[in-house]
Amino acid sequence: MRLLKQSPIKAFLFAQTSFRPFTEIHSEEVHTLMGCLAYAYRLDTSPYAAFVNKDFLSKTSGSMSAAFAKAKRLPQENALYDTIRLGSVALPKINKIMSLMKERKGIEWSQQGELPVHYRFGPICLLLV
Repeated sequence: MRLLKQSPIKAFLFAQTSFRPFTEIHSEEVHTLMGCLAYAYRLDTSPYAAFVNKDFLSKTSGSMSAAFAKAKRLPQENALYDTIRLGSVALPKINKIMSLMKERKGIEWSQQGELPVHYRFGPICLLLV
């Protein structure tokens, strides 16, 4: 849709080469997208106006990303994002436990500085040792 708004001719050339492998399985969707070419300069007021709706584009790009990850057998979650999110939530709690254990006599963690903490983070369950 972005390419169609920028240059209908480039969008047509892209569709002509890129959609060919999908025409057998997804012929209805390809025909619908090709119909958008007729309304290239007035998509917002066309029967295809839903395709340029931000919510629709966001939802579609998310489902396409998930389908791509599934087809390539890649994890659908972003591991780096989950790691950063987990660290930002769990580390302050771990630091608090460590400081409490230092203050109380008789309670210490192992010689290597290991602190056993069981932490549940949504679907992720983490045992930090």
